[in-house]
Amino acid sequence: MRRVRRTQAVAKEKLAALHERNRNLEERLITVFGLVLDTAKAEETDAALGRHIRTLLIEQGGVDQLVEQCETVAAWHGNNDLPLLCQSAVRGRR
Repeated sequence: MRRVRRTQAVAKEKLAALHERNRNLEERLITVFGLVLDTAKAEETDAALGRHIRTLLIEQGGVDQLVEQCETVAAWHGNNDLPLLCQSAVRGRR
């Protein structure tokens, strides 16, 4: 039981560290989304809105990079430490 509790504690610590490490990334993505919303409020036509949003996304690193960052944040956003629990258990047996 002690080994299981220790493994779970290590997984929770790793999850907390991931959340902390990704905090800046989350804040950056929220800022980008805020810029998109500001642009949407300012533009009157869909065509102009699309052009400005595409330019904005390119300026912020491009769509591919932003998608990758969103996926990174989403992967660890909840409190699901199960993948980390499995990793800790395997490492603990070595």
